[in-house]
Amino acid sequence: TFMDGDAGRVETKDLKVNRNHVFDQLWYVVAVSTLVFLAYAFENKEGRALLPWYYVLSLPYLMIYRYFQYSKRKWQYFMVDFCYGVNILLFLFLVAFPDNGIVFLLLFGMANSTLASAVIFLKNALVFHSIDKTTSLYIHGLPMLLAFSIRWFPEDCSRLWHREFSSDAAIEEDLKMIFGISESKELPWYVIAVGLPLANAVLHFVHQLFEFLITHFLSQLTICKGCLHYHDDEEYLNLYRWTKLNHDVGGHQILSKHEKHPIKTYILMNSITAIFTSIPLFLWYSYFWANLLFCALAVSTAIWHGANFYVNALSFKYLGTPVSRDSEQTKLNRDKDKAEDEGAPDNA
Repeated sequence: TFMDGDAGRVETKDLKVNRNHVFDQLWYVVAVSTLVFLAYAFENKEGRALLPWYYVLSLPYLMIYRYFQYSKRKWQYFMVDFCYGVNILLFLFLVAFPDNGIVFLLLFGMANSTLASAVIFLKNALVFHSIDKTTSLYIHGLPMLLAFSIRWFPEDCSRLWHREFSSDAAIEEDLKMIFGISESKELPWYVIAVGLPLANAVLHFVHQLFEFLITHFLSQLTICKGCLHYHDDEEYLNLYRWTKLNHDVGGHQILSKHEKHPIKTYILMNSITAIFTSIPLFLWYSYFWANLLFCALAVSTAIWHGANFYVNALSFKYLGTPVSRDSEQTKLNRDKDKAEDEGAPDNA
């Protein structure tokens, strides 16, 4: 037997595919080194000054690599998902307008709700040798950690950057100006408590409409069929199709019960999830320890999922029996359709 980290599975020799184990080893070194760096960065003010540089330099490489890898699997439509859009916006924010407090506030909301919750719900795992799993964790987790650092330590994060990030006071002044509140008055608590979750839910809904415009409308147009193959080829996957096919995901049962209107059901399901995960944003933004504990929960969940991956892989290798109760079902699902591959949920 052998372990395929990118696919997130344990397979028998008759299913073995060619793998570059040297690359896996190199990536293991990169992943562990990155973890050490991030631990240093969040503990030390000099380290926090390097976080924007780390993100801006690493994101393009990971996105380009992922695009070419996913194109081979017909998974590139995963990259139209909301989480990738947030990362692109965060990249543009850092490069072009890091002093825009309102944009940062919106990014903080998206990073600490939908993206951070995806680490938990999509079972992102800290699997050191897998570039696929660590990239998925990067996409969903690093914006949360970067937003945390800028929110609570804007001066430290600005030390080596080309502009200063907005302080809490500056963001409050911008909000007062937008809502027509006198500078002498305090900003009402409900501006953040209600406005931030509402803005996050609206942005998530608009992006879903944009995504389905590409996959279910533009891909049907004759002029677009040369470059958009989603409509004509069922093998092209995105999070919507993967959810419909994967029996291990809670959303699959919901879509199965509403087969007449799967797209509307999927959009409604995701919108409700976005609203639900946005409700605590006032706590995350207003209280340092609440935000820190939430970040710790997301990171701990990823570590737990990574431990589960290695325990199951090693138990299968040395004992011949997987520990996970759902591993056999996962194997059956994978054999029925390649879309059931456990690597897919990490890609959302």
